Amino acid sequence: MAYKSKLTWADVTPEADFLNRRQIMAGAAGLGLGAIAGPLMAKTGDMEPNSFEDITHYNNYYEFGTSKEDPARHAGQLTTDPWSVTVDGMVDNPGTYDLADLIKGMDIEERIYRFRCVEAWSMVIPWNGFELGKLLQKVGVQSGAKYVAFETLLRPSEMPGTRVPVLDWPYVEGLRLDEAMHPLTMIATGLYGKVLPNQSGAPLRLVVPWKYGFKSIKAIVRITLTDREPPTSWNKANAREYGFYSNVNPNGPEEIFLMSIIDHINKTARKVPTWPVYLIGALPPVWYFYLGLTGRLGVEPITAMEHKLGLLTLQVLIAGLLITPLRKYAGLNLIKFRRALGLISFYLLSAHLLVWLVLDIGDPARIWADIVKRPYITIGMLSFLILVPLAATSYNAAIRKLGKRWRQLHMLVYPAVALGGVHFLLLRKGWQLEPIFYLLGIAAVLALRLPVKRWLAARQVQRPAS
Repeated sequence: MAYKSKLTWADVTPEADFLNRRQIMAGAAGLGLGAIAGPLMAKTGDMEPNSFEDITHYNNYYEFGTSKEDPARHAGQLTTDPWSVTVDGMVDNPGTYDLADLIKGMDIEERIYRFRCVEAWSMVIPWNGFELGKLLQKVGVQSGAKYVAFETLLRPSEMPGTRVPVLDWPYVEGLRLDEAMHPLTMIATGLYGKVLPNQSGAPLRLVVPWKYGFKSIKAIVRITLTDREPPTSWNKANAREYGFYSNVNPNGPEEIFLMSIIDHINKTARKVPTWPVYLIGALPPVWYFYLGLTGRLGVEPITAMEHKLGLLTLQVLIAGLLITPLRKYAGLNLIKFRRALGLISFYLLSAHLLVWLVLDIGDPARIWADIVKRPYITIGMLSFLILVPLAATSYNAAIRKLGKRWRQLHMLVYPAVALGGVHFLLLRKGWQLEPIFYLLGIAAVLALRLPVKRWLAARQVQRPAS
């Protein structure tokens, strides 16, 4: 029988009240933790824990896929009841334990830790769980043991990511014994007083607050005590970049200051609704039309309006494509605005096209001739046609209906924005710096966005899973 947390909302601190429970971490200083406890303590300061939605829908869990959304999308199919854990190696009481028997007698505690990923993002997470050290004491650690090795479940039928050799499956990790026995090292069985969701590592995962997230192995099925340093998945994949210890080590106050700014931006963004973005995005065509009517767009107001709308469209498209790299590499989570930017870019492009069709050309007989004879118009029109099905399927029902095909369809935004850059270059005639800079910027963004990691999965690993 799988472990079910006995904590309820009557027993566990509500989400809003977690802000008043940080003395759990503050009190660690009085536990006599020595050299490790000071710099390695997961200090939260005055940071508010991330929401349950954020924590459970932005995960690295390569067993279910390499994108941040894949775990929440696919982990529901994982069977966690029944669940057993094999404890072996240098222990007094080896065996395969039913989960309920293994953790029987463990005191479930509340702890707020900052969870840091090597991808330069972090979250403040209120975990529920127990000290790993107490579990090790229960099974009896023999005197010669120096390390603790962990292994994740390997079940390809329920873990689609393991069907691709992104890593040498199963996922394995390890700690030095004194690290495993440290009072801050815990086995998490829940968060926010709720049973641990599958995408977060259910039914039990390791949490080591002073190490990067990929050390906190999920869905543990084996714990082995050994006298030799155990292999770890990311160290096997790239030993030069990912050492066995992988402790968080901020370089100085600049990095800490930058992280605090990013956390503040993310906190603010979570409170901002998307409707103001749509409202602001709707204004430029109206504003440009007003400027044209009042003679403030120069001697050729129609051409100026056309160019301004086209350039703004390109800028918004690029901004939309930047959201995922910003989240991945800088930790800025603006994903909630991505759909709005996509629809605004299509709206602006439609306005750009209407100005050309109605105010510039005017004569329907000339439209087809211009599309055929002028390469920059041909390319611009092709970019517009590519974006039509993307805009038409940018609503929740279409996402549910299309499933995986929706993501494949929306990858058409890559050629669409590239064609937009070429359209801008040809429009300006000659090798002018502005369109060249835009093309280089588009190339850089596409290099960050394209799923090269999947293509190279069998040859090279890029980033560790947290």
